[in-house]
Amino acid sequence: MLTEITDFAARAKAKMLAQYRERPKLAAFVGELAARAQDLETALFDVLEQTAVGTAIGIWLDRLGGVVGEERGGEGDTLFRQYVQARVKANRSEGTLEDVIAVITAWYGSAFPTLVLTEPGRANLLVELSSPAVTATQVARLVRLLKDTRAAGVGTQMLWQAQADADTFTFSSSASLESSSTQGFGDSSTPATGGAFRSVEQV
Repeated sequence: MLTEITDFAARAKAKMLAQYRERPKLAAFVGELAARAQDLETALFDVLEQTAVGTAIGIWLDRLGGVVGEERGGEGDTLFRQYVQARVKANRSEGTLEDVIAVITAWYGSAFPTLVLTEPGRANLLVELSSPAVTATQVARLVRLLKDTRAAGVGTQMLWQAQADADTFTFSSSASLESSSTQGFGDSSTPATGGAFRSVEQV
């Protein structure tokens, strides 16, 4: 990792021979040369910061997205940076489960709390994203990423929910009858009640 030098003048004067350190004009000349080197160092590190995915903003981040093949799509810098980082991982993917996890982690910005990956059959992968809720826009982005992450010929389905757990449909947790106006079925008298079903995406 590169470390920026911020004290060129002090370093340059420290390297002067002892008999010349007390000569004001020479010390000033060395200091001036060091100042120009300091300006160059600062400018170079500014470029590095502007062109690194972790720190780039605005048009610089757009350009990085263009290089790896990810469009901003109206997202702010923070969210778009996650998508660019996820795209980089997707582009480098070898189709392993570890690659899938790495892409989802970058897309979400951290480890997804309830991510479950299962292989229900040969050449099939099921990705389950339970709580917290995610939006359809986020999922559409992830679907595009996963298409370039999975191994060739592997069918992939994804389960996700746009509602909080308290509003998502679920069956009774035991053989006993449990009623819920926010998680169960609606009925003929109140058809609008009940939990919302989770969504399925074919990747």
